[in-house]
Amino acid sequence: MPSNQTISSIKSGSATRWSYSSGQMHYRNTISVFNDKVLFTSSGIHWDRHDALDGLHCLELNTGRHLWHVRSHNDANQALIDGTSVYFGDDDGYVYAVDARSGETEFSERLSAKVCTRPVAIHLDGTKYVIFLPCDGQAVIFDPATRRIANTFEVPGYCTVTPVVDPTGDRGNVLIVANQNGNIFRVAVSLEGAALEPLVQNISSQRPEHTHSRYRELSNLQTAGSELFASYAVSGSENMPLSCYDLVERELKWTSRSKSTERYPIETVGSCRVDPIITGHLVLATFSYSAYLYAFSRETGLEEWRIKLDSGMSQNWSSPKLFESYALVPRVNGVIHKIDIERPKLVGSISVVVPGMIHDGDEVYGDRGLERVGPGPERGLKGGIASTPEVTRDLTIVGTVSGDLFAFDNRRW
Repeated sequence: MPSNQTISSIKSGSATRWSYSSGQMHYRNTISVFNDKVLFTSSGIHWDRHDALDGLHCLELNTGRHLWHVRSHNDANQALIDGTSVYFGDDDGYVYAVDARSGETEFSERLSAKVCTRPVAIHLDGTKYVIFLPCDGQAVIFDPATRRIANTFEVPGYCTVTPVVDPTGDRGNVLIVANQNGNIFRVAVSLEGAALEPLVQNISSQRPEHTHSRYRELSNLQTAGSELFASYAVSGSENMPLSCYDLVERELKWTSRSKSTERYPIETVGSCRVDPIITGHLVLATFSYSAYLYAFSRETGLEEWRIKLDSGMSQNWSSPKLFESYALVPRVNGVIHKIDIERPKLVGSISVVVPGMIHDGDEVYGDRGLERVGPGPERGLKGGIASTPEVTRDLTIVGTVSGDLFAFDNRRW
């Protein structure tokens, strides 16, 4: 299939293994596989309102048969599976620990603010604990053994970025945390509290050559080896809002840069809200206002290649996923593309759902059909793909904003 394909040329295939009415799946909802089960968090029937489908759901992996549902107090957000328990928070500030086998609620308590981030597991004196970080930065240290909160600590700023464990730490108790302002901290956690050390101050000071760009917030953190990859939201810039930091040297290693050629001029890409694929010497990412999958050198950050996906809507939230030697790239227009990384080439596409946009109540956009570019950042989604799929050896499992979960056979598309 050519890379200049239009949305209307992409057909729904016969690769569907099963589907399930999941409730709305937005960018903070997660899908995970636990043994022979699929666990996913849902924003329910109505986004940002309490309803019967909010919470954590469990399905049988091979058939999609519903097994159990733990209802949350509002939209459920990102979940962590650790051992036999699953941990998550919701928009009302409640956090939960649930037995991933039975659906039994092991712990629930309301924190000081809503919890958008994924919980993270750390080790303190050889014992595992789980950190919940609400938006106001008032983090709690949860003890799974006693099912109690052991202590708290504070992260400055508004916190919607999921923390990561510092891979250069030797005790497993050091986190890398960030706030939306672009400030990144190294946090040494103990049962007595936490010690914060600035790692990266506001991103604008790290990019003097791009002072014309307006960086709004930090979106995602990801580690690989001794490197930290940070994705940023940006307004109206041709700069590529993806950076790599060396955690040993504690310095900026690179800011991703595109190459300008006659065929591929430098384009305005907007925000990067995804976790990139890091594979071999490449870093693969998509951007909000670009129809391309970009591949950057892991060593230098310079663009090595890009593949055009389609001519449809931009403003992406969901992250690409690695399957064998392929990048599976979900798009807000409801399509997942399969890119052969080694060639590189677009080798397949599947249409999951037809999207829609909504803004100012019930005013619906899209009069010009599926080939338009959009939605703008101020417009909410009514359909399409915003959450990140889960990929197993056999299945790609993806949720839609319109409220369905699909499992596709990987060998049939």
